[in-house]
Amino acid sequence: GTKDIQDWLDSKHVRRRDKKPISSLTKKHYAVIVGGMMQYAIRQKYILLNPVRPLTERGSDIVKQDQKLPEILPVNAVEQIMAKAQNQYPELIPVLAIGFFAGVRVGELMQLDWNCVNLSEARITISPSIAKTRSVRHITVQPNLMQWLAPYIRPSGLIAPTKRQFRFRLNKVLKKAKVTHWPFNVMRHCFASYLFAQIQDAAKVAFELGHRDQKMLF
Repeated sequence: GTKDIQDWLDSKHVRRRDKKPISSLTKKHYAVIVGGMMQYAIRQKYILLNPVRPLTERGSDIVKQDQKLPEILPVNAVEQIMAKAQNQYPELIPVLAIGFFAGVRVGELMQLDWNCVNLSEARITISPSIAKTRSVRHITVQPNLMQWLAPYIRPSGLIAPTKRQFRFRLNKVLKKAKVTHWPFNVMRHCFASYLFAQIQDAAKVAFELGHRDQKMLF
């Protein structure tokens, strides 16, 4: 019933390691997906009522919860991370640069191939096969990102090392840079915040991020 689904949503965590609960917005997304399955079950006459509906209606706990602001790093922390990575693990530079200066999600970065990076046209293509939304999006290569990537560009091959290698080397870099807090998808959130502060154009920033609308950006 509805309570069982609510308990299941409350038990979900971003990562098992830190037991951080998913946000209310993510809970709503899960509820919408499960609700669609329940609607199918109603059409097939397996059930009579959709137990998810009370959770997605206005006034429900999921809908009315305030969203927390995404956490970002100060500019000087990003400078330190890039500098330490360049000295210690230069193979991380393309991953970090695309994360901080193009806003690509970590999950997408781990699968991104160099053949999707076109510096001559100043464009990075996130293909549907790796995109979170399963739809293609094109990201403008900003001038600073162009300079960071130019020395590392290759015709093909994965941009990132394996997930385990990336995390191990990143932890070393963060320690050297004296950065003790690394929120989930922080590079993407930094990109969104910095670009909006620079150009003051919410529609363009939302487009670069692949958001459906400006509401999601804010």
